Amino acid sequence: SWLPFLLVAWALSMSALVLWCLGYPDQACQCAQEGLALARQLSHPFSLAHALCQAAELHQFRREPQLTQEYAEAAITLSTEQGFPLWLAWTTILRGWALAEQGQQQAGIALMHEGLEAYHATGAVLGNPHFQCLLAHAYGRQGQWQAGLDALAEAKDALDRTGEQYCEAEWHRLKGKLIREGPGPECDPEAEAAIFAELKEILRGRIGIVISHRFSTVRIADRIAVIADGHV
Repeated sequence: SWLPFLLVAWALSMSALVLWCLGYPDQACQCAQEGLALARQLSHPFSLAHALCQAAELHQFRREPQLTQEYAEAAITLSTEQGFPLWLAWTTILRGWALAEQGQQQAGIALMHEGLEAYHATGAVLGNPHFQCLLAHAYGRQGQWQAGLDALAEAKDALDRTGEQYCEAEWHRLKGKLIREGPGPECDPEAEAAIFAELKEILRGRIGIVISHRFSTVRIADRIAVIADGHV
């Protein structure tokens, strides 16, 4: 039976994201490629679409827009041909992020909205906090601070409902960045202090790493390392 091999292909693709989260980027890429190779060998379109989607997701995590776009477009083509609405919507969002990262902000944001609408139409709920964070990041790059904060508000609501904590740290990073860099009534010292209070509460009993060019940002850290001229 080919079923066990399909399960292995899915496990490899999912393990790639787990390895990335655990801090093994090279092993994650190798795992993703093995999952893709097996899915292609099995000639199982649904599993291949899944593997392409996970590969695009991995390269988004790695901030590699060209590779993200490449895998997303392959998944979009296959999902359109075969009628896989979930993978189509998911990779449409990722393609939009990739375009925005490569300077096509308006087209990318529009595509992300299109993908989000299609994603919600499938009834899917998980993943929305992550997607809204990607949208907020794209808005921030374009200087649309309030639109970015609105996307983060949707992300926080989804976070609270689903309990998807894997993107919670990124949510706080983006909110701090938008408040610090953008104009407007929300961008004041009180708002910044509120973010630090939230961060301190989240890190209670946990280990966290904060990277910043300002000392005030890392004042709550137990240990501070300074990088100068490529040395710690």
